[in-house]
Amino acid sequence: HIYQLVLYLLLFAVSDIGGKRTVDLQALVEGAISLLGHKLQAKPRRLPIEIHKQYQQQPQIECYSAALSQALIGILLAYISQIESARNDMEDNAPEISIDMRLISDSWVSLSVSSDFSQSLDVKNSASHQEASDILLSGDNISLQLAHDVVVKQHGGRLSQCNELGRTKTTIELPTVSTVTASMPAISR
Repeated sequence: HIYQLVLYLLLFAVSDIGGKRTVDLQALVEGAISLLGHKLQAKPRRLPIEIHKQYQQQPQIECYSAALSQALIGILLAYISQIESARNDMEDNAPEISIDMRLISDSWVSLSVSSDFSQSLDVKNSASHQEASDILLSGDNISLQLAHDVVVKQHGGRLSQCNELGRTKTTIELPTVSTVTASMPAISR
């Protein structure tokens, strides 16, 4: 397990200074999940957050892997944080996050992250349910703003979010070969 974690850290930490490279999107997602594993674990009086994954066969994609990994971690953290702040101390069902990845055309791949916050909220308080989904949908979330910049501006992709029947879904669509030729902006440390 430690060896696998080190491999994911290396994948995440690889510098994008040399430009885009071809990577396996599924490996980036698995790395993000692994790096956030401590946030998904059970805590006293709280069930773990379950991750349900459905992957179709994926092509390699051309991307800035460190930046895209950071965007994926930001999106997952937004969902985890919302679940943590919304759920009751005692639950009958473990909250879940679903990840669906599929090829949507010969040159585009879709990655969707969704969660049913109604499992984590007091169903009697419908105002809380609306407020919970609005936090992810609002422009105040820096993680989602970063994800938008990485997906849209750096990779020429699309990022969308919707809320249907209490289920919030964030969808990233990326070209398998990037059409954006802009250089990677410097990140100050």
